[in-house]
Amino acid sequence: MSALPVIKSQPADSTCWKTLTEVEGYGRLKSVGVAHSYNDISMVRIHYDDRTITSKLANGYDVGGDNGLNLDIPFTDYLHIEIRDRNHDRPHTRFWASYILGDTESDEL
Repeated sequence: MSALPVIKSQPADSTCWKTLTEVEGYGRLKSVGVAHSYNDISMVRIHYDDRTITSKLANGYDVGGDNGLNLDIPFTDYLHIEIRDRNHDRPHTRFWASYILGDTESDEL
């Protein structure tokens, strides 16, 4: 399978976990983040293969901000990323994830 770069983005607009992306196959999760978060803690939960990582992406009081994590995590079977606003529904907060499906050693990237 040749390499396919992917970027997914959407608001959580919920304090319940919501799927940002879910794929079967292999590749590399490059990064996750949040934009336009304001006075809240944004949550990201990453499931890949048989592992789970949960992270808080915080912004301070009266500060609208952007946060991201550079990860470069290989996955061999599946990738499932969930998002949520921790304290309040925030329709303006956008979560994003970037990943590569397929041959991550390819010269095509």
